[in-house]
Amino acid sequence: MTAESGEVLSSLTDGVAVDPDRLEVALGEPGATSMLVEFARLRVAVESVNMPPGEGFYRSMDQKLSPPPVRLGRVRWTQLAAAALVPCAIAMGIWVGRVTAPSPQAGLELAAYCADSRGALYAPGRITAVDNRRVECVLKGEWQPVAR
Repeated sequence: MTAESGEVLSSLTDGVAVDPDRLEVALGEPGATSMLVEFARLRVAVESVNMPPGEGFYRSMDQKLSPPPVRLGRVRWTQLAAAALVPCAIAMGIWVGRVTAPSPQAGLELAAYCADSRGALYAPGRITAVDNRRVECVLKGEWQPVAR
């Protein structure tokens, strides 16, 4: 009996439609009758057992079919730590940039002028006295008296 004929007879026993010409060839081979009887006995034996699979079967199937667990090794922890430090470094850079940047009033201070009691203007940083009076100037954002 050939393997192909055995498959045809097995398919017939399982209720699958088979090619009639192939079935005729399979039934004409020696041992075909005994193979059909063996398939029938096997089907009866399998269908008569109404027991669900055991707990060991389900555990082994869970192990074989479940994806492997994700394990974070040493390399991954260092990568996570580095990724967490990047936003901290950016925030620190922004903060340092704001603290050390020149104030926007710096340009205005250079354009400031000093005035005496009569309102006469003088260049900043220049010590000038009119009528022995002090001149007030704006230097570094504060009013400071300037003496002769």
